[in-house]
Amino acid sequence: MRINIVGPGNMGRAIAVRALTGGHGVCLVHPDADRGRAAAAELEQRFPEGETDSATAAQAADMTVLALPYDAALEAARSARATLSGQVLVWTSAIPSTSPPWTRG
Repeated sequence: MRINIVGPGNMGRAIAVRALTGGHGVCLVHPDADRGRAAAAELEQRFPEGETDSATAAQAADMTVLALPYDAALEAARSARATLSGQVLVWTSAIPSTSPPWTRG
């Protein structure tokens, strides 16, 4: 399975480690190409047999994990709508209590 992980901060890296441990390929998506490549290189050292790369935008994958704060995750989902179509989408942030009631629950 190929997994995009958007936002390779602490949570994104932890999810990437679990995915690589399970034998899945990961693509760390970070708007800063240098930081994304550095995070991917770090994971490649820990998991030399794993498939790890980086990108500045979500790619075609089986699953995408949005490991971002709520507002950033919402914007990432909106901007990558066409790319995310047909993928399993995992959203790790909670919906803020100030959102409209029909989006909570």
